[in-house]
Amino acid sequence: MANSTAFLLCLGRVPGCPRLTTETWVLGTAPYSYGSEENAFDLVCAAIAKNQVRVQTQSFGEDVARKQVSEGLNQNACFCAEQSLHRGVIGLIATKMSQEFSKPAFIGSVGESGQIVGSARIPSESNLNLVEILASAKGILKKYGGHRAAAGFELEMYRDWE
Repeated sequence: MANSTAFLLCLGRVPGCPRLTTETWVLGTAPYSYGSEENAFDLVCAAIAKNQVRVQTQSFGEDVARKQVSEGLNQNACFCAEQSLHRGVIGLIATKMSQEFSKPAFIGSVGESGQIVGSARIPSESNLNLVEILASAKGILKKYGGHRAAAGFELEMYRDWE
């Protein structure tokens, strides 16, 4: 049995696996070699399990951010920085908050040393430019970059800002 066929066949055995289109399957699996149906099944199960953890982590982060944003004093943007936010999902959380509140979102994961690694997004209907916004704060940012609608940034939480 061809490796790609083994992968496709095992998808039907995985509970909760979403239905894939031919295009998604071909683009997603063509570069890989699975060796056997068992290897393919194990890989699919591992990917689904990791995605379930990601979904839970993101959902928790969205709840934390939503609470901070709702209680926040700034009416022009969403701000949230927490140690409990995982760096791997802050971009997804920023996207969700910008869409939900229809304003720019700046979401950060605070490290033990006080370094904030953040992600920023603007709502799709916005004409703002995040790189320009972050450039206006370059005096307090360690680094920043991205494009008009999505950007990343780093700063020290406990820095003496002037």
